Amino acid sequence: MAGIFVSGGTYSGSGDVTCDWVAIGELASAKVSSAGGTFTAPDGTLTLTSQETNYAFFNWGGTFNHNSGTVLFNGSDTQRVSDYGNQPLTWNNVTSHNTDSSGLLWGSSWSSNTDILGDFTVSGTKFFLYNTTNYHFKVTGNALISSGSFVRHTIALNADKFEMGSLTI
Repeated sequence: MAGIFVSGGTYSGSGDVTCDWVAIGELASAKVSSAGGTFTAPDGTLTLTSQETNYAFFNWGGTFNHNSGTVLFNGSDTQRVSDYGNQPLTWNNVTSHNTDSSGLLWGSSWSSNTDILGDFTVSGTKFFLYNTTNYHFKVTGNALISSGSFVRHTIALNADKFEMGSLTI
């Protein structure tokens, strides 16, 4: 399998798509300069099964459109989600089903707001949230932790920076 790399162009998916990773604007291994680009996720489920230089989703100066779909992080090695370009990311539904002991690391090098408009599910081993005090992580829909753990970085976070529509553990 391979990843999807958008550099200066546009990718638009439909239905269900499975790939190793997604990089928008630049590869995580390069981090030289961003060519931008637009990634429109499929309207079904985008399943990310691996990583490129530890990143399952890497955005540097590109545009991400959720297209009302679900993004499933389903790796068996450590996966990271990063918005290296410091742009707000809006997702629809997100499921973390990573089975590695380190799990899914959200926001490693994160300096932007994250909004999940639909549901957020943790069903793997661990979901680790990095953040700074200036940016928020908000889930409008339901949050479900059915297995594993949800771990927050030690930096203090104001109540208005962390919200979930409902939480079931």
